[in-house]
Amino acid sequence: MVITNPATLIASFSAALNGSVDPHGLTTSVYFQYGTTTSYGHTTASQTKTGDTYQNVAANISGLTASTTYHFRIVATNSAGTTYGADRTFTTLSATGPPVVTTNPATLIARFSATLNGSVDPHGLTTNAHFQYGTTISYGHTTANQSKTGNTYQSVSANISGLTRSTTYHFRIVGTNSSGTTYGSDRTFTTTP
Repeated sequence: MVITNPATLIASFSAALNGSVDPHGLTTSVYFQYGTTTSYGHTTASQTKTGDTYQNVAANISGLTASTTYHFRIVATNSAGTTYGADRTFTTLSATGPPVVTTNPATLIARFSATLNGSVDPHGLTTNAHFQYGTTISYGHTTANQSKTGNTYQSVSANISGLTRSTTYHFRIVGTNSSGTTYGSDRTFTTTP
């Protein structure tokens, strides 16, 4: 049994394909088919899965064309036969544009410090990324800008200190390039007592 899940990390020339497979106790070869039509034409490398429970399968693909709709599906083969997942689509981003940002959970949370995390796809243009943070969604503090380039998702993190213990802080990532500014969703963390 296979399930085709939505694509993630969709950029201008790359994406991550996702699915899940239950090998039903048989050694199972699983891969994705993808292309601009339901004839697909491209396949990812085969992965081997075993066991009797659903397992996640992911494959990163690149060399795609910007602003193009792609079809994909998961395929699994074992001694009992071949099963095809449902067709799904995604559309790659334009070659250049505003940054794509995601605010990720804070880590290394202590009494007076924390690490803020996020990711940015510079979307083909030199992009400055930083975090806003504070005790309200007015934030009030910013971290230093970090310059990122390219067309893939890249991690961004910043260590902040001088915080107050047992306090809830809000933060979000901000990306700016010549096509615009994008704000990540608000997240919170609470410093330790």
